[in-house]
Amino acid sequence: EEKEKEDEDKEEEKEKEDKDKEEEKEKEDEDKKEEKEKENDDKEGEKEKEDEDKKEEKEKRIRIKKKKIRKKNILNSDLLPEEDSSPNLHFRKGSSTSILKEEQRKDSDLDIKDVISNALSSTFETESIEFLGHQCLYTSTPTFRGWELHFLAKFWCPSLATFTATAMSRSPSGSVKEATKMYAKMGVERKLFTTEEVSLWLQ
Repeated sequence: EEKEKEDEDKEEEKEKEDKDKEEEKEKEDEDKKEEKEKENDDKEGEKEKEDEDKKEEKEKRIRIKKKKIRKKNILNSDLLPEEDSSPNLHFRKGSSTSILKEEQRKDSDLDIKDVISNALSSTFETESIEFLGHQCLYTSTPTFRGWELHFLAKFWCPSLATFTATAMSRSPSGSVKEATKMYAKMGVERKLFTTEEVSLWLQ
């Protein structure tokens, strides 16, 4: 009986050991499975992030490309419209004032005037002239009053004073003459020179 009990105890102990080993193996397998799943999740997350970065980079390149195209279109819009695209623009002959009429597209009147002004302005450069022994500068650019073409002149002398005189006329030469006269008057008012010194410019 004693031997049988001993054998039973050994058998129970062995079964317990086998069970513990089996549980330990199952736990180890489960840990390995969880670790593998975590690695897969990390890889998947990295791939998603990489795909997202690539998508953002592609969208950024598209935005830059569109921006360049818009900039190019804006630069091109400064050109005068072609003659056949403006059939309703009429110029009065024999006069320095041009009257433009656009009957079909009234909403675009300001746009047309801006385009023409920008195009014409690019043809007028700053010129220099001697004024009381100083090198002065002047420019005359086209502008519109309603649909009438005028010229806005600016006259200034960097080595003489900081102010600038402006005047408007229906011709480039007339606008420059009036701006020079205005500069002379302003200089006399500021006591930079006398009326006698600039009498020639005040005529």
